Amino acid sequence: MNKIEYQKFLESVPKYKTHQEKDASIVVLDKNIDILKLKELLNLKGTNLNEIIAMIFQSRKISVSEIIDITVNCNCNNVLFKEVDINDLFFNGDLHTDIPIKIVTTSEDILDLYDDISLLEFEEIEKKFSDNNKSIFNPVVELKCPKCNSTIKTNINFKDIISKFTIKNIFEQYVDITTFTNMNKKDVDDMAPFEREIFIGIIQDKENKG
Repeated sequence: MNKIEYQKFLESVPKYKTHQEKDASIVVLDKNIDILKLKELLNLKGTNLNEIIAMIFQSRKISVSEIIDITVNCNCNNVLFKEVDINDLFFNGDLHTDIPIKIVTTSEDILDLYDDISLLEFEEIEKKFSDNNKSIFNPVVELKCPKCNSTIKTNINFKDIISKFTIKNIFEQYVDITTFTNMNKKDVDDMAPFEREIFIGIIQDKENKG
C-alpha cells in the first residue's frame, strides 16, 4: 500500500451518526477504553490497533469537525490549551519506500511479514516501520508552556476525539430538535454530529430573533 492508496483507504472511512456518537461517548468514559468496541460502534475496518486509532481520528474529522480542543496540566500547575487540526496528524515526514506502508502494532506483525531475518535486520526493519507509522499518523501533540518554558508531549484523549459535547448535551439537543422541528428522535439519531450542530444553530438563531 503506497501513500496514495493509504489516502484512498482513509477516504473510505464512513461518517458516524448521532446514535453511534452517543454510544461511543459512553465507552470512552471507561478508564480502560475498549478500542475494538469503538471500532465496532463506529463501523470501522482497521486490522490492528494503530490503524484503528487512525481511522477513529479520520471518522471524527468527517463526522464532527477537523479541530479538537485539548487541555493539559503542566508540571508547574499552568493549564495549557491547544487547537489541534486532525489533518496535521497525518502524513508528516518522509516514508521508507522499501518498507510496506502498513501500520504495524507489534514485533510479531513484522515477523509475519519477513521470514528468516537476523536480529540486526529485524531491529533495522522495526525502526523503519516505527518511523513510517509516525510519518503516516502520529496522535502525539506538543504544547509549550509560557510559564515555565517546558515542552509537554501528550496523546489526544479519546474523550476529546469522539464528540464536542457531553452525553448530557447530546440529550438536550435531542429535546431541542424534536421540540422546535417536526423531527423525531430517529431523525436525530440518523444525523451526523455536525449536521445536528447545524440544526441546533438554526434553532438558536430563530430563538434569538424572537
